[in-house]
Amino acid sequence: MSYKHFTILVLCSFFLASCYIKGLTNGYKRLIDSEKGLIVFKSQSCPAANTDSIYLFNGLEFKKCVKEYRKAVLYIWDPNCSSKSCISLPACELYCNKNGYELFVLLEYLDLPKQRQLPKSAKSIIISDFRYYKTNNADKCSNRFIEDLISKSAKDTSVQYKRFLFFEEGVFVYAKERLFQPSILEK
Repeated sequence: MSYKHFTILVLCSFFLASCYIKGLTNGYKRLIDSEKGLIVFKSQSCPAANTDSIYLFNGLEFKKCVKEYRKAVLYIWDPNCSSKSCISLPACELYCNKNGYELFVLLEYLDLPKQRQLPKSAKSIIISDFRYYKTNNADKCSNRFIEDLISKSAKDTSVQYKRFLFFEEGVFVYAKERLFQPSILEK
């Protein structure tokens, strides 16, 4: 084996073995016991706002919750996203309040230091139930959550790469990549 091949093999092994790259996994295994106490595994109702708790839901359970609101937005939030489609939670909350939407925040993965910086007024915070979906892979878990929630493939072009899902009377209406970008489906 040449030196070049050996170096590539070592680098690949390091990358695959690390699994501490933020966003690759849901982050639950990295939490200490006191932090794991913030995760609410089974809730009989919609997630409560203004708490430190993070609620685990699968898409089917959350679909029932969304039906309780006339209009709702689910913001799929990545704590380390720097793209133009990722906005601050206070800006999202202001938009939702102004336009009559109930805001829910779906964490793509757990990053408690970043989540602790969220304003207390941030609405209900959830994460897809990795136990239900039987995977710790953040992307797979989020995609399965979305598929269960809206009864469409997460790879469907109407929702793929979109961070904002809009609901009316509990029914998925449309998705947007950028919140402040008008949609042809908006009324």
